[in-house]
Amino acid sequence: MNGTDKATVTNTPAADSSQLPLLLACLLVVQIGLALLLRANAVQYKSAANEADIIPVSLGQVGKIVITNNPHGGKKTTSLSLAFHNNAWDLPDQYGFPAATRSVNALTEDLHNLKKDFPVATTPDAAERFKVTADTCDHSITLSNSAKELGTLFIGSAAGTKNVNVRWSGNNDIYSVEFPQDMLSTDPANWWDSVRLSFANKDVVGLEFPDFKMTLAGTGWTMSAGGKDQPMVPETKDWVVNKLTNIDFKSVLGKDDRPEFNSSKPGFVYKIFLRENPKVPVIYSFSQTNKGDWVLKKSDLPFYLEANSFWLGNVKTVTAPTVIQANVMAEAKDKWERAQREAAKAQFKNMHQKSGS
Repeated sequence: MNGTDKATVTNTPAADSSQLPLLLACLLVVQIGLALLLRANAVQYKSAANEADIIPVSLGQVGKIVITNNPHGGKKTTSLSLAFHNNAWDLPDQYGFPAATRSVNALTEDLHNLKKDFPVATTPDAAERFKVTADTCDHSITLSNSAKELGTLFIGSAAGTKNVNVRWSGNNDIYSVEFPQDMLSTDPANWWDSVRLSFANKDVVGLEFPDFKMTLAGTGWTMSAGGKDQPMVPETKDWVVNKLTNIDFKSVLGKDDRPEFNSSKPGFVYKIFLRENPKVPVIYSFSQTNKGDWVLKKSDLPFYLEANSFWLGNVKTVTAPTVIQANVMAEAKDKWERAQREAAKAQFKNMHQKSGS
């Protein structure tokens, strides 16, 4: 070989280009399979997360709820307490005035409906950024039972048009949830059980004012004024009862009588007789303080209330002359409506007779 070794060169066949589409198709199938697997795992995680409560306590054991706005301090800090006593909710800071059961139930239901989704953040540093710490939150709701505080829901910055960011104390997870703003009100008037001050129209069987009386006899109402009796149109009775029973008051003054209430010298009194106990009336007594405010004491409740002067002004328009005038107008209206109905019947009958002839 002339002393020279020649290298042997081996040629490797090039990959068949016809196999390329098959390889790409296999790769695409693998990618789709991985995507479906990840999506299935995500849906499974989300489904399991949505079944978990953000508030990890039994709301049925809660005996006290404290709602605080701007709890980290400042002039705008306000709070409201709700407490469960004797199988009913009340407002401890309002001398134990009854709270509206429907409103409290709506609040506890909204709290119960807060479910875990994917957290928007999970670190302690993020809590300040999302305003869900005790020093930065916009609102807080603290739950307690008879023995201890159970925890606090910190409600922070808005997360869109409907959602807010929330965090339960003792947990770093932050969630974006829907929560009604009216459930964060610290205005006692939004929680008063005003139903305790009202009566259903159908339950009233009698009214007594200084200058007249109204009584139910059988199915009809009679008004007695100036020694004379006269029947009343149901519409008149409804007008009077609605004015008297839908009480509007500004604040709860307490359960104890005070000299400044002048309750021993009431300026306005009326009585309502109810179907369930017609012999014992519910007495509404109004007295005026030296400052000109009106104090209401309802005989079946232990509270003294500051009456709304505008509402009371409307009530004081209920006098014998105004009721008689209202009844005359109601009678005239009732008579006109009956005449219209009779005329319509006669016209229909006449048309029917003409078409049959």
